Amino acid sequence: MDYYRFFPRYNVFHLEGKATIPGMEEQVLTIKDISLGGIQIQSQNKIVINDYIRISLHINTKENYELYIKQIWIDEVKTDKGSVFRSGYKLKFLEKENFNKWMTLLKALHLVRQKKRLERKERKTQKRIEPKLK
Repeated sequence: MDYYRFFPRYNVFHLEGKATIPGMEEQVLTIKDISLGGIQIQSQNKIVINDYIRISLHINTKENYELYIKQIWIDEVKTDKGSVFRSGYKLKFLEKENFNKWMTLLKALHLVRQKKRLERKERKTQKRIEPKLK
């Protein structure tokens, strides 16, 4: 299966997420990455979602994101401590307010990414210039 991403992914592995999925107990999930079109979640339990469902997601912020998700793929990853499950979900926005809140989060992540890239580039430039000055 060919898979192509239309939107940039932002690694948010360091952020803890809590999701409320209808019919399941609230559980702590690790959000691996997010984009405008999807989200990747890691969990201790296998989560299977066959159709779009509405979830409530908290990502280490005061904001609550209401998202409609549909599972695209799931992988079981073996670790020293047992198995974890990584799942990819496609997003759909039915309310403009939820889309705008999600876009605000993505814009902030994009700015942080750009700032880090510029800082790395500046450090590399400094390393090249310093030897010439000595």
